[in-house]
Amino acid sequence: MSTLNRLRKMSSKGLFVVMSGSALASIISFLSTPLLSRIAAPESFAFLGVLMALFNPVSVAVALRLDTAIPLPKSQNDAQALVWLSWLSALALTLLVALVGWVVLEFRAEMLPDLYPPVIRVFPLLMLVCGLVMPLQFWLQRQAAYRSISVSRVAQMSAIAAFSIAFALGGLSLSLVYGYLLGWCCYALTLFYLSMKNKLQLSFPGWKPLRKVFVDFRHFARSYALSSFLSVLAVSVPVFVFSRDFGDAQTGFLNLSRQTIYMASSFVAGGFIQSYYHRFASIYGESKPLMPLLKRVFRLLLIPAFLLLTGGVVLGEVLFAWFFGEVWARSGELAMWIAPVAALQMLATPLAQVLLVIGRVRMFSLWQVLYFGCVVVLMLLHFAAPEEFLSVYLGIEALCYIALLFLVFWSVRKSDKTKLAN
Repeated sequence: MSTLNRLRKMSSKGLFVVMSGSALASIISFLSTPLLSRIAAPESFAFLGVLMALFNPVSVAVALRLDTAIPLPKSQNDAQALVWLSWLSALALTLLVALVGWVVLEFRAEMLPDLYPPVIRVFPLLMLVCGLVMPLQFWLQRQAAYRSISVSRVAQMSAIAAFSIAFALGGLSLSLVYGYLLGWCCYALTLFYLSMKNKLQLSFPGWKPLRKVFVDFRHFARSYALSSFLSVLAVSVPVFVFSRDFGDAQTGFLNLSRQTIYMASSFVAGGFIQSYYHRFASIYGESKPLMPLLKRVFRLLLIPAFLLLTGGVVLGEVLFAWFFGEVWARSGELAMWIAPVAALQMLATPLAQVLLVIGRVRMFSLWQVLYFGCVVVLMLLHFAAPEEFLSVYLGIEALCYIALLFLVFWSVRKSDKTKLAN
């Protein structure tokens, strides 16, 4: 069967809808960036880079990863109890982070780089909004409400672009930070409305159902939450090193480069995860082999990964200078370094979700902890130039993601053999 026919067949199950919405959201963000790069200073991108470096690790673990279990229960009542359990977990963690942030700013602010205090002040609010949003997103995945997922993403990126441009025209140094925060607020409002239309009941289910689902899925909170936080924190290490060793301007150049490269990567990875996570769970629940679908998804992912690789390496510097302005040519140079590993990550990240479906949560968690351990060591070193740091960091990343792909295929093959034997 041709690739085009496979795409058409898969689109009937939601892939086309999700990818179309994600593509439109990415286009909105991509087209707004050249305007922002011309009206906002590199310092504004540096502030956003620090915010993203702090927020991304927290965003995946804000609900103790209990939100990722929402598509799995057979009972709709259990799924709704997981939504509430995720919200309560997010609220508790937000209060804890807000308290820690207040203590740091009150007693240790002078020890922080200049980029950090303004970001830390707005961080708890962004964290709270994210904690409300993530369970709703997984609820819509459970309901196969792919159109709603797409609409919410478009609303989010449109709001981020509009608010960021408005604040940048006003000359605010934190324009991109405020725009990002308000975009997430719009995302939350949209998801609440669409989730209510897709059978979500907001009535509190009671403490007994919450205890039941926590016992059933406590392994997500016990091992997967911390490891997920650490693995994404490892992705933020370049921002921390750049802000420490190479200054605000270089941090801003790095952030634009990462924002552009990973926009394409996350667009593809997010679309596949949202479309196929529940499908893998359904197939596994029916005791059918997962390897045929895994191979099919892998072959499809090879196409955008190859395009990202060749585009970033061959045309990175030229495209950044032309699209964002000559001052951002440096971001294009950094993109040439980042693109190969981003392409590899585009392959591994969506497929790794299968490990959760087949019950290999501890294995995935172990990989995440080891990945963090390999990368965080770089924080103990000082580097003379950005390229020196990137050569070491990206080499470690490449080895880790190759190992993850091996674990996915090995685990699924072993799982399928066990099912056939039974």
